[in-house]
Amino acid sequence: MSFGKLLPLVLYLFAVPVQADVQFDGYLTQGWVKTDHNDYFGSSSKSGGSWDFNEIGMAVTTTLSDNLMGSAAVVARNAGGTDNGDIRVDYAHLVYDFGMGDWTAQLAAGRNKLNFGLFNATRDVANTRPSILLPQSYYFDNARKYLINADGIQFNLRHEMGDSILTLSGAYQKIVGVDNPETKAYFLGYNFQGHLKADPSVHLSIDWASQSTELKAYYATERKYYDPADSDPLPAGHIDAAAWWLSAKHTEGQYTFIGELFIPTLNYQGFSPVIEDATIIPRGGYIQAGRNFGGNWEAFVRRDIMYRNWKDRGGQDFAAATGRPAFDAYAYDTTVGGRWHIDTRQSLSAEWHHVSGTGWLPLEDAPFDHQKEWNLFLLQYSLNF
Repeated sequence: MSFGKLLPLVLYLFAVPVQADVQFDGYLTQGWVKTDHNDYFGSSSKSGGSWDFNEIGMAVTTTLSDNLMGSAAVVARNAGGTDNGDIRVDYAHLVYDFGMGDWTAQLAAGRNKLNFGLFNATRDVANTRPSILLPQSYYFDNARKYLINADGIQFNLRHEMGDSILTLSGAYQKIVGVDNPETKAYFLGYNFQGHLKADPSVHLSIDWASQSTELKAYYATERKYYDPADSDPLPAGHIDAAAWWLSAKHTEGQYTFIGELFIPTLNYQGFSPVIEDATIIPRGGYIQAGRNFGGNWEAFVRRDIMYRNWKDRGGQDFAAATGRPAFDAYAYDTTVGGRWHIDTRQSLSAEWHHVSGTGWLPLEDAPFDHQKEWNLFLLQYSLNF
């Protein structure tokens, strides 16, 4: 388990003396998953459900000078067939702060988190996300390794405008999690034996936030290449990708309203006859309403919808091309859930999903015999330290 791999390191770091300019933080979670059909994060459809859903992470931050800071984090995560608990570097970078007139500037070099949406940069820390599972139309767990981090440089400009803050960001970076079974299955429909590679790419974002409202837009482009193995049925080809992630959040008293929209375009070239040359336009988005009941309780309700291809929302073309069910091409997810903050460091969360379609079901957990209508129930304990 991931706990066993990182726990000795955590205990050691908290046992040794810590300098005043060095800070250690960490988190761990343990979840339980139960489905009536379709395994998710392990053998969840069996009578005992699946405990194969846990995370542990450790971060260190140090101040090197008045303007220079270094930080790094390692994480290990178990999530059924999509993550096996291997320890990996989540981020590791140097951050330099400086002024530019009325703006505050920041340059980060190294391994950075992909900062699309409202929650991706901190999604591994359970207490920072609004639910156990983030909306799968936007924060895909079946492509999580691809959507987590990138190596390169990131430049941020921050400007205070009365009661609000405007942040402009740009990055030139190479995504880390490209050549793995999950990413290949996500983009190619199957874990072919060759290698998937990607060019460095440009990422741009703009974020405006006040005390009650946040609006954000994030844009990225990238070209991915496939290098086939010997006797590989899939020929060499490439995928040109461009995507917008749009986000809005508003808080009114005890209520919080969130909406996010994922708008990508994928152009496939050179994979014929296995994958025909085509332009695919997936779509995903959700709306969510939450309430803080005062004290330590909060709850939410959410509607989440995704399509593998907006031009084939019913999945008939997808089924004809792949031999898989049409409902593998979409998913409609209605979710209700809640969280109890036991204290400032611990929480217990629960949520129920009723899903029609299996568009975001990980093939690593459930490769065959999918059921269109299914229910997913999750419990999770979280501790920050």
